[in-house]
Amino acid sequence: MFHKIEDAAYLVSCGLKPKLNPHNNIRYRECIDAYQTDDEYREMVKQIVTGFGLRVLDVSKLGIVMAVVEKQSPFRPILADHINTRFAEVEQRLMFGATILTIAAICFPNESSFDYDRARYVTVKDVRQRLIQLAESFNDKRDEQEVVPGLTDAWEVINEKAPIARHPSSGRHKAGSLFWVVEQTFKYLAEQKFISLKADEEDGTYRTHSKFRIYVREFSAMRAFEVIREALVKTEETINYE
Repeated sequence: MFHKIEDAAYLVSCGLKPKLNPHNNIRYRECIDAYQTDDEYREMVKQIVTGFGLRVLDVSKLGIVMAVVEKQSPFRPILADHINTRFAEVEQRLMFGATILTIAAICFPNESSFDYDRARYVTVKDVRQRLIQLAESFNDKRDEQEVVPGLTDAWEVINEKAPIARHPSSGRHKAGSLFWVVEQTFKYLAEQKFISLKADEEDGTYRTHSKFRIYVREFSAMRAFEVIREALVKTEETINYE
């Protein structure tokens, strides 16, 4: 019994380490097999996860995926602190949120796209352009736009930060600019093993992992995500029509 509890706790700990891969860890693979075949073991894992204020989203040969669901979870501050350290200003965090939602909307344009567990490809350049287009569209039709908390503010910030240029000496994007935030967002998602760099063309082409699809599916009902998806479809229709 105690051995089984220890293994259940170990599986949970694996889910808290984004860089850990079951393909390179025999014990991790064995715990995944136990979760899928042993009802008692699976219930132990779920109880441990619940106690930490988490929820199991998926367990497969690719690993265990969990989400923070309780405000008092000891793991919520770690994630929040990590994001706040990288994006020190509120304006940067607004652009960070809009960037993640836009990446997700490009990769999963409709509900049926969640049914297929295959890699999607997205470029840094494309996301930057889409964000600028969405922000400009909001600005041009401000009176007609639905006010979505957080997202409405993000479009205003993006309109302000998009023109900020690179440093003349290094050629790098200036910290706090839209281009810088988009680059940092891609790097953050790669660190968390949601995506990985495939090629450096087009300022970086990334492929999605199964973990990203699982997480996006969880917040796909968010109104902000729905608004961005709908706006991207309209943008595509306009481009095709022209």
